[in-house]
Amino acid sequence: MTGKEFLDNQLSSVVKIGVSDKTISLWQEIRKGLSNFIIVDSFAQIRKDEKVEGLALELLLFNKEYLIDIVVSRKNIYYTTILLKSIVEIEINNSYDDLGLFLNFSDSDTVKLSIGYGGGEKKIIYISDSKKFEDFLRIKENLLNTLADAIGNRK
Repeated sequence: MTGKEFLDNQLSSVVKIGVSDKTISLWQEIRKGLSNFIIVDSFAQIRKDEKVEGLALELLLFNKEYLIDIVVSRKNIYYTTILLKSIVEIEINNSYDDLGLFLNFSDSDTVKLSIGYGGGEKKIIYISDSKKFEDFLRIKENLLNTLADAIGNRK
């Protein structure tokens, strides 16, 4: 699947959020730019947008060279591209507080996927209910395998 096809599949979620015309225009530009981006794996979820009232669509997709993080809210699109080789850490846990600080218990109904890059100084974080644990685990395994292939450490 290409990045364009993946974004086409997410269009109904974008409409559900109630995005502005400007955001739709930016979405279309990103969509066109991902025509040749062959996806290894991807993840999508709608979540409550903490910054404003409403919803946001979070998208993660990666190929053999880049990881793309896209967050779409009513009036904004945050679009980040990370060189796969710059990823230094991938972590999944369900024992943290709202600030992302680790807690010493595991009865939380949420799970967090954290991807550290750029020497570990920067992180992309996805938080979801515990039902997404399998999705996060799949992403982690596929991302690690793709990264190993990219840097030539695959056995």
